[in-house]
Amino acid sequence: QICGKELMQTYRIPVPGQPWAAVRLRTTSQAIKELLGISAIMPYCYINARTSAKLSCENEAAIVLCNDKNHPIAPSCRYLASIAQDVLDQCRKWDFRWKYWVAGGQIFGTGGFNIIVSRWQRDC
Repeated sequence: QICGKELMQTYRIPVPGQPWAAVRLRTTSQAIKELLGISAIMPYCYINARTSAKLSCENEAAIVLCNDKNHPIAPSCRYLASIAQDVLDQCRKWDFRWKYWVAGGQIFGTGGFNIIVSRWQRDC
């Protein structure tokens, strides 16, 4: 349990078998702020069963929601932004090559969904 959230599992990038890449921490923070802005207009992030959807994308930093259930769900967008922040807090590392902090990973919630924070180079 992290900050009152029931979270099951966290994976840091690189995640075996996934093409995800870490992204600059500052850019990811901007994507979280974008999602928080969306939550002021649209409080719930509706997603169909067994699908994934990009919730926010800012300068190649994407926040993706995946529904693992066999029916639609609509978690709070603000709650999902806080889980994306958990990825930043738990899955950050110093990039010695570029000399800045990067983050990326995936967190599974007990509500049948997971959040991915990753570099997204297409259609961001």
